[in-house]
Amino acid sequence: MPPIKPRWSAERRAHEQHQRAVAAESTNAESTPYLVGRIAVRVLLALAFTWLLWHGVGLGIFGLVFAAPLFGVLLARPLIDLLGDTRRAVRHRALAPFEGRHYEHRGIAIDIAEDDTQERWLRVRDVRKVLPGFPRDALLLHQYPQACRQDPAIKDLRIQATALLAYLSKAGEPAALKFRRWLEHEVVLPAHKRQVRGGRTAA
Repeated sequence: MPPIKPRWSAERRAHEQHQRAVAAESTNAESTPYLVGRIAVRVLLALAFTWLLWHGVGLGIFGLVFAAPLFGVLLARPLIDLLGDTRRAVRHRALAPFEGRHYEHRGIAIDIAEDDTQERWLRVRDVRKVLPGFPRDALLLHQYPQACRQDPAIKDLRIQATALLAYLSKAGEPAALKFRRWLEHEVVLPAHKRQVRGGRTAA
């Protein structure tokens, strides 16, 4: 039985699109070291100009008055870029533990792991948030011995997405029907397409 990739899950398409946009934004942005270098060079230029006004021209302290606008012109853009780069880095670090780990159904986050064969496994505890009457762990392990397993990474039970879809095919409650449609279109079918693409690549 293929192992589940530790703490790896995919998120719904909206979150994935958001992460791709953030990644593209970060790629296009100038790197922090380069920005710091630009700022340092411009500070040195501004200081040199200030020294020239103070000592070379002999303006003394009045040289600072003339040099101040130059500091603003030289440093405004790099400082704005540096602040933006820092903000993106902080946001990326804050979201890193959650990237690709959750799907969401009607406002309920659902942790879904993927194994080496691109089979997806839902955390049973999250399924019960959607379906409070979902069977107990012991019963699930008895009914689906090959489709349920303990995930050591979260110390909790997971159920295979395809097995859960088969279970929901017998349900008639509105909440279960909505969950089944969501599961099929957002989890099972995308995983199947990945498996097909992977098979073609291997071939």
